[in-house]
Amino acid sequence: MQHFGTIVSLFREQIDLEPQKALYDYWRSKYQSGVIPSRADVEPTEIPQLLKHVGLVDVLPGDDFRYRLVGTHMVNFFDKDFTGTLISQSKQGKYGIVLRDMYRQVREHKRALFSKSRFVYQDEKPIEMRRLVLPLSDNNNDINMLLFSTIALQTPLMLNPHLNVINDSIDFIEYKRTIEGKIEGRIVPQKKQKEAV
Repeated sequence: MQHFGTIVSLFREQIDLEPQKALYDYWRSKYQSGVIPSRADVEPTEIPQLLKHVGLVDVLPGDDFRYRLVGTHMVNFFDKDFTGTLISQSKQGKYGIVLRDMYRQVREHKRALFSKSRFVYQDEKPIEMRRLVLPLSDNNNDINMLLFSTIALQTPLMLNPHLNVINDSIDFIEYKRTIEGKIEGRIVPQKKQKEAV
């Protein structure tokens, strides 16, 4: 069986944008004795250069999620601030289905997830997207919040200043999804460090 440190390295290699690599490294640094980081462990003053790329999602009872915070890069990209909205209401169609499935997987597996996708348009070039989703837990068991980053490789202004990223798309395609520690269809357990005596 592969050492979990190797699996972490393999997952990190999939992340191809430096701000998201830095966010993943920061989140990983908050692990203490195998305990999943909580919201209280995330200190904005420690990652000021990443904040514009970072958001928080509340994991709600049932099967929905709510945006608690959305970074300015994402607000500017989508030309809308989704803070306070339910994902089921604010993200419709295929895009919403894919997002909720990603968030469910992170909640279920309690592991980081990285996704590559694109918005497709009738008369414009596709917009390539990268999304990193990281679990947070107050009790090291239930995932009650998600730390995430969404970065576009192109902006609407590069294509068409009047383009509405979501509403004007004719398709949303996720073409690669990687879950930390998933090897050959199964999740490799993470060994907890021994408690100091």
